[in-house]
Amino acid sequence: MSIKFTFTLLVLFETIALNSLSAQWVQANFPGSRYGAVYYLCVRDTELFAGITGGIFRSKDNGAHWQNFNPILPPRETNPSIWSLAVNDQRLYAMLGNGPNIYISSDGEINWIKSVLPTTSYSSPFVTAASGNTIVAGLGGSYRSTDNGTTWSRIGSLSYILGITRRDSTMLAETNNNGISRSTDNGATWNTVYPLGSNLVLGNAIALSGNRAIAGRSIIGGSYLLASSDAGLTWPDSALVNCNSINAIVFSPPQSGNNYVFAATDSGVFRSSDNGLHWTAANNGLTPRLVFSLAVKVNSAGGTTMLFAGTGSGIFVSLDYGNTWSETGSPSSQWTFGSTNSLLVAASSNGLFKGSSRSLNNNYNSYYSTILLSTDNGSNWTQSYSGFLNRKTKINSLAVNRDNSNGLHLVAGGVWGDSVQASGNFSNILSSSDNGSTWSETQVIQAMSGVVLCATGSTFFISSFSSLIPRYLIFLSSDRGNTWTATDTPKAYIKAFSVGENRIFIGGSLEHTGRVSSITHSIQLSTDGGASWAGVASPLDSVKNIKNFSTDTLSLIRSLYSSGVHLFVGMESDNFEKSPLDEPIANGGGLYHLIQNGSNWIFADSSFIGRSVFGFAASGSTIFAATDSGVFRSSTNGTTWSDISSGMNHNYVPSLFTSASYLFASTSYGLWKRPLLEITSVESGAIVNVPTTYSLSQNFPNPFNPSTVISYQLPRVSIVTLKVFDVLGQEVKTLKDGREDAGVHSVTFDARNLSSGVYFYRLHAGDFIETKKLLLLK
Repeated sequence: MSIKFTFTLLVLFETIALNSLSAQWVQANFPGSRYGAVYYLCVRDTELFAGITGGIFRSKDNGAHWQNFNPILPPRETNPSIWSLAVNDQRLYAMLGNGPNIYISSDGEINWIKSVLPTTSYSSPFVTAASGNTIVAGLGGSYRSTDNGTTWSRIGSLSYILGITRRDSTMLAETNNNGISRSTDNGATWNTVYPLGSNLVLGNAIALSGNRAIAGRSIIGGSYLLASSDAGLTWPDSALVNCNSINAIVFSPPQSGNNYVFAATDSGVFRSSDNGLHWTAANNGLTPRLVFSLAVKVNSAGGTTMLFAGTGSGIFVSLDYGNTWSETGSPSSQWTFGSTNSLLVAASSNGLFKGSSRSLNNNYNSYYSTILLSTDNGSNWTQSYSGFLNRKTKINSLAVNRDNSNGLHLVAGGVWGDSVQASGNFSNILSSSDNGSTWSETQVIQAMSGVVLCATGSTFFISSFSSLIPRYLIFLSSDRGNTWTATDTPKAYIKAFSVGENRIFIGGSLEHTGRVSSITHSIQLSTDGGASWAGVASPLDSVKNIKNFSTDTLSLIRSLYSSGVHLFVGMESDNFEKSPLDEPIANGGGLYHLIQNGSNWIFADSSFIGRSVFGFAASGSTIFAATDSGVFRSSTNGTTWSDISSGMNHNYVPSLFTSASYLFASTSYGLWKRPLLEITSVESGAIVNVPTTYSLSQNFPNPFNPSTVISYQLPRVSIVTLKVFDVLGQEVKTLKDGREDAGVHSVTFDARNLSSGVYFYRLHAGDFIETKKLLLLK
């Protein structure tokens, strides 16, 4: 090999590596919404953290704006339950998702370490407390880690822990079998200091500050707040409060100069100024009386003490120790997006919680909606609407159209908020012609499911299933959503649209259940703007009988993209209980590439078998696919695909859309964006051929500080494990662990929290194993 050719290869690799290193997804920062249950609150310095159904959110401006910072969870955990939040110094500890896992971040929620508790018992709530390097967790027993979650050991004999708190080596735990127990040796031994009463129903809140301790105790007929002045050794005082459950307790910070302590209950907030002897309600302005969580924050500007309450209907704040309350912004995990050229539209609908306990099941009967607009690629957002839409609708889909003569038009579809408790079988269509400031109801559908919308020109489309007249329908409006006409679309419930080149494709699947289960796929085409439809003849236009639900592929048509003679059909798995990346059998999903041949469409190739493909976007000749395991790009009409998800917080991507210069990925945990120029350039797509062998490249740069890129290639779909170890063979980080498609892949190793020295990275893919050395210099 000539020196010139070798140098050329090095330059090419360096260019690709540098592009991969600088390529970044950036997360959008959303203004706060309203309503929605907030189960956990905690404070770290100037930051406020909230735990809701959907994950962990952070605000640096007291709730005005929020960002989602969930750890990377398995692909199918799209709406994780949050069980506990705790902070200590710069670390955030979170229990969320399925399984006995604690996620720990010490770098501003950029990276997370998953720590698994050594238990198979789930007989108690997930609770955590932290101090120094020690974390204490309750889950079917009590567990302790003295190395920030690296290793765990069972401590004591406590079970069914309902609440836990600690100060230095002193710990107090409230259980459903021992009452209140106390430990002064970091949980190694426990003594019962307040025995369980015969009529005790529940106690799930306990707090310790200095020598003061307060615990909640709910019994048949009422609730008590217990008080201790000797760090929980004795509990001589109790006060009856008018509530059924006590959910959280916090003390005023020492710098506040007072002795206030606050209790969150299902009847509002109660306050004591005499160390728990007497309690009074402090609910002026706190309209939702179901309060799940409390947090105290000292505002650096002026030293103002801010008391936050997480309620069943949003977050409220008090600047006068609970005398008065006002609503502040709350996070939302259910944003719906639309775009047209450089305009972005985002909508969220948070429910007004009607439950009476710490239940994570939705129990709403009305929805509060927030609609935002952005003209600078999501950097800034302005609110065009905030309030209850007609019939208190929950928005579940959005379409946007804009032209020079008629301005911006929005159409939203959703479920009636005020009928959800009764039947949930009604949907309505709302239209706005003034940038979303006002809305009018233009169509009501007796539908068993929500609607799916898209727009082309001045025409909007909706698909639904009518339960009044059992059939699947397409509604279209040619006057920007003012009036609607229904047309029959037999065979399937339409979930997929593709519009362009004077052709409109729609597609969907229908499940038949009974003694013989089957799935019917249907793709239809309109060349007259949706007035009439004709079936598309293709290998997918068939009925598939399901004989074995464990082995037969269960796939439904979810997305379409057409370009000239090419038609791409994205399939979703019919069973979302288990991830295809965790199961040996690929239970559905995949992307099918069809090519037009006269009046028929013939099969060309397939990709992503075992992965659900939710949507497409395109820029020029580059196609992007949204899947349940990342964003993929093809510049070869679908012949080869490359993963461009590196840098995103989570790879479950329900939808993609573009603005004039950015690709946007709507994930389960927020909106991410990336410049189109960066991912449609020749350099970023330079390697597109499928490799013939496994290989692991040397990291670049090397030496490095603080991050480096590791590249490898796979000749076929493989289960991939890529880990980094120190010189003693101790694992320090897992970079990849799961299934990946054939192709060239790269991952960034961020070592900012590691010390200088020699490390090793090892790739295990199929029967291929290789280890290489890297050098970190700081």
